[in-house]
Amino acid sequence: MNLDSLQPLSGKIPPYPLQSDDLTQQAIQKFASDNGYEFYSKKPELVQYNWRDYKKLPSHLGMVGPTASKDAYNVIQGNYMGYPFTMYLMWDNIINGKYYSRYSRATEDQKIEYIKQQTTGVIRLALPKVFPQIVLDSNKNDDGAWSSIRTEFSQSQKLQLEGDFSQYFDLYIPSGLQINALSVLAPNMMQILKNHSGLFDVEFFGNEMILMTRHSLYDPANMKLLEEALKEQLAYMTRLMNSWNYMPINNPFDLLERPSIGGNTIKIGNLRLTAKMQLIAICAFFLLFSFIIMWLN
Repeated sequence: MNLDSLQPLSGKIPPYPLQSDDLTQQAIQKFASDNGYEFYSKKPELVQYNWRDYKKLPSHLGMVGPTASKDAYNVIQGNYMGYPFTMYLMWDNIINGKYYSRYSRATEDQKIEYIKQQTTGVIRLALPKVFPQIVLDSNKNDDGAWSSIRTEFSQSQKLQLEGDFSQYFDLYIPSGLQINALSVLAPNMMQILKNHSGLFDVEFFGNEMILMTRHSLYDPANMKLLEEALKEQLAYMTRLMNSWNYMPINNPFDLLERPSIGGNTIKIGNLRLTAKMQLIAICAFFLLFSFIIMWLN
């Protein structure tokens, strides 16, 4: 990739809402043109979904609720190493914004911090064959105690790898498919992810490979690391395709099990508080508070 036109974005967060005279958007559009890619200021269809189907959605779309509002902007589509791809910034206005209630009167630095919290960079690559769902959730890119992954998975599917890899990533693989799933991950790409473990979460979902980042996607330094990881993984995938004969146990493809109540997960060390556990804790707190009030009276 020719990254020259992205140099003005070094260390910067593209603003939201979109502004017609924004220089960062012009730089992204120039980057697309320089590499023969298509540019779209917005593509709403990339993030439109029925929240009732959250168990069948990729992780970055997995947060549900009647107030969910997402937007895909600064979209680029093209072909890289023979694989069609789409990359974009996804605005999500319900992800723990410290300045959400006072965004209209926030300082410029607060607005930038808020935009950073609400935005995820997404890269989706189309694969010629179907793979079991795999999620690599980085432990180094979380927003405080909140996991960067928008949803949660049953803990029985969490796989512990040898060495210290589990300190950097939580790996989720559907039960009984560990051997199939582990053969999909290129060793060199795993090492790159570990070396830069705060940058990307990774997911295989049906016939897609998806990378997600809470850092500024179009920052030239981040794009360089993205290209490095993609070169390793896609070269490996090209060799793997010749012998890949995987047939999903559950059609159309194998999904990780998710709890009935979905939402953001809180991480406290190795402990993960799921949305259900958070709800139980809140209910217990109110019951205890009510009991204390009654006792005092």
